Amino acid sequence: MKKTIKIALIALISIVLFIPFAHFQNNHIVTTEITFSRKPNTRPIRIAHLSDLQCKTFKSHQSTLIDKVTELHPDLIVFTGDIVDAFHYDDQSWRAMARNLPAIAPTYFVSGNHEWWNGNFEEVEAELTKYGIQVLRNKTVSLIVNARTLTITGVDDPEAWKGDNKIYLHTINQLSQELPKQALSLLLVHRPEHFNDYDKTSFQMVFAGHAHGGQFRLPFIGGLLSPNQGALPKFTSGLYEGENTKMIVSRGLGNSIFPLRLFN
Repeated sequence: MKKTIKIALIALISIVLFIPFAHFQNNHIVTTEITFSRKPNTRPIRIAHLSDLQCKTFKSHQSTLIDKVTELHPDLIVFTGDIVDAFHYDDQSWRAMARNLPAIAPTYFVSGNHEWWNGNFEEVEAELTKYGIQVLRNKTVSLIVNARTLTITGVDDPEAWKGDNKIYLHTINQLSQELPKQALSLLLVHRPEHFNDYDKTSFQMVFAGHAHGGQFRLPFIGGLLSPNQGALPKFTSGLYEGENTKMIVSRGLGNSIFPLRLFN
């Protein structure tokens, strides 16, 4: 009987300690900085990369998140999909973020799978545009940042074509062939698992999300599970370098079907 009580107490204490730990794991925002070499005598271009909000809230009016982005003093902000969540939709969470980002820096957005699963992407697109966010739907825009010419290309998530990856990749290849040769070319997509295909294009840098960092992360192993990559996914976090292209994968801000992150 005493042994049973001892086991029960240990289990209870473990649960009590786990609750604040889990809360911290899922509400503390970490900024990862990745630096590339730059041309001599030029100012660096600072890009804040966000992804996968999934309708999550970081304090009132997203103040914690907005403060974090403001502190970075970015020249550009890119958001690579899933600003909403199809399973627990809360329009106030993403609107609060969207209203504030363009005041910090020019902001560019591409859709994720949840925008299409939610069934009201047209409304989301209209609202983001109203707030001053450029929604890139299979198109390229050119701009000059710190005396450098950039192109930013955004491509809809494959769910825009009912999950047809052939149309998705064909669209990316077409847009790649139309790029000006002298500009630094950025590609915004939601899904990182197609990196080998992105690497065959003319895009120099790709930004993606979707993987949620592998949900649970372990030392020396990395993420454990990711949508569309399964167990022990390859592309979950940080920088990946191919022969022609570099890709940065954001671990994202929120959760969806599985509501918990660990060490992530």
